[in-house]
Amino acid sequence: MGGKVTFTTGYEKSKLYAYVNLVKYFRRNRDFALHDYHDVFLGAKSVLEQHVKKDIADVRILEAGCGQRFAVTLLFHSTGAQVVGIDTDFVDPHFSLRGYLSVWKVNGFERFVKTLVRHVFFDKTYYDALAKEFGRPLKMDDVDVRVMNACALEFPDNHFDYVYSNAVFEHIDDVPAAAQEIARVMVSGGIFNVGIHLFPSLSGGHNFEWSRPDENPSATVPPWDHLRQNLLPTHVYLNRLREKDFIQAFSKHFEILDVESKYEGEKLLTPEIQAELSDYSRDELLKRSIRVIMRKP
Repeated sequence: MGGKVTFTTGYEKSKLYAYVNLVKYFRRNRDFALHDYHDVFLGAKSVLEQHVKKDIADVRILEAGCGQRFAVTLLFHSTGAQVVGIDTDFVDPHFSLRGYLSVWKVNGFERFVKTLVRHVFFDKTYYDALAKEFGRPLKMDDVDVRVMNACALEFPDNHFDYVYSNAVFEHIDDVPAAAQEIARVMVSGGIFNVGIHLFPSLSGGHNFEWSRPDENPSATVPPWDHLRQNLLPTHVYLNRLREKDFIQAFSKHFEILDVESKYEGEKLLTPEIQAELSDYSRDELLKRSIRVIMRKP
């Protein structure tokens, strides 16, 4: 695999379409935090407890790609862990005026508007629901969230015991560089836990119409549209790496302990679509995501 392999599903031509669908998605899924994000945190915590033989308060944790809502970083912080969340966008845990100005300065006007709308209409409900599911108040003070690129980490060598990332590596333009940097900042024996939404999958184009394809298949966007005619692209940047490409990049720096797979779309993959997408195996088209658990030698 070479260096940067990139793909966009329509980053410059589908903003309005994407934003309308994003708002519709959040309106339909107001209880999203009650299940998905809290369950993601529990999964991350379970892997830590299984493989890192330290009390959680003594574990140094990095979340690569914490996102604007930084749920996993926040929940680890609320348990008393030493956790740092990084993202390429500026994230303000306190939603201050100064923070909004920084969002505008660092992320641009468009991201500023999106952040403001999300905070005004959705975030209070989101954090209240997250705290209810967590079972105790969230500790918003002193959350350590920094602007940083996973390909150029500003941390010393051999620093973190546990690195976690979820649904981020499919957006990184230089996965080998990110894998190398994460290995550098991890202690020997440290655990790297990464979840990847695979590009060839039914929902791999990141169109919100296909966010839950088995329960609620889209009536407007053709299945596997991003691999076919890309008629209704979403406004998101993706690389187009396959599972084997990620495994190859990780294997250079880590011992792979386990690979867990999730599947979707069995009933939607017709013989006609499979024939049209013959460059991909049936397994690739049906495998939604992988979670790779690794140890630094």
